[in-house]
Amino acid sequence: MVISVHCLTSVRKGVLIAPPFLAVLGVPPVKNLKIIITTLMLSTIFLQGCSTLFPPKYETYYSYLPAKGAEAKSCFLQCSLTENQCEQLVQMTMNNCQTTNSMKKQNCETQATNDYNNCLNSGGGKSCVKNWCMDGSCNVPNNCKQKYNRCYTTCGGVVSSETRCVDNCKK
Repeated sequence: MVISVHCLTSVRKGVLIAPPFLAVLGVPPVKNLKIIITTLMLSTIFLQGCSTLFPPKYETYYSYLPAKGAEAKSCFLQCSLTENQCEQLVQMTMNNCQTTNSMKKQNCETQATNDYNNCLNSGGGKSCVKNWCMDGSCNVPNNCKQKYNRCYTTCGGVVSSETRCVDNCKK
C-alpha cells in the first residue's frame, strides 16, 4: 500500500499546514508527519489482523432418529422432561449469579462514593479518587443438550451432529 503524503499536507516557509479542504473539515495543521504515517501504517496492519481478533464461530446442529415402540416413546419423553428441568436450573443459576453481581456492584459503588466523599471532607482535594467498580461475570455451564443426547441414545435412538460455521466464516 502506498500512502501519498503530499496530499495530506503542504509546506510553506518550513511550516506544515493543512490543505484548504482539510481546514474546512476542521482538521488542524499537521505538526508531526511521522506520527500520522506511523498511525496510518499501524491502523492498516491492525485492520488486516482483525480476522484473528474475530475468529469463526461454530454451532452444532443435531438430528434425531427415534427408536420404535411405546417403551422408547416413554423413554424419550423422560429425556425431554429431564432436559427441561436442566435448562430451568441453568437459567435459575444464571439469574441468581446476575442478581448477586448486581448487588455486589451496587454495594461497591456506594462504598466508593462514601470513601470519595470522606476524602473530600477531610481536605484531600485533588488527591481524592473515586474507586471504579466492575461488573462481575457469570459463567454457568450448560451441558443439558449433551445429557439429553446421551439419554436419547440410551433409549435406543440415534443422534447425529453436524458442526457449521455461523459467523466470521472464511469463504
